Amino acid sequence: MNHTKFTSLSLFALVIIIGSACSSGKSAYEQGNYYDAVITSINRLRRNTDNKKSSETLRNAYPLAVKYYDDRANAAIASNAPFKWREVVQHYTTLQSMYDEIQRSPGALRVIPNPISYQAKLTD
Repeated sequence: MNHTKFTSLSLFALVIIIGSACSSGKSAYEQGNYYDAVITSINRLRRNTDNKKSSETLRNAYPLAVKYYDDRANAAIASNAPFKWREVVQHYTTLQSMYDEIQRSPGALRVIPNPISYQAKLTD
């Protein structure tokens, strides 16, 4: 009986882990998590450059992710918070990460041919 209970719990945990690992970019997009939607879509386009669902998700999520993190960086710059520059660098790093990932994915570059680099802003 204990062995069966252990096996059932192990199987349940495995299903949860696999399910969370396979979450779609579209799901992240619909939840407003645009960065995860972008990264998940890019990773899927690396495996299959013709993935229509990932292409659509990336096309929709990337501009929203850029707007979100750029707006957050600008709000931090305008604030008087004591550690505002740390927050600004964090947001620009996230934006640069998306740029770098798109540059490394031929499928993503077909969808977003001109991603925005934030390297100059990070350098400043």
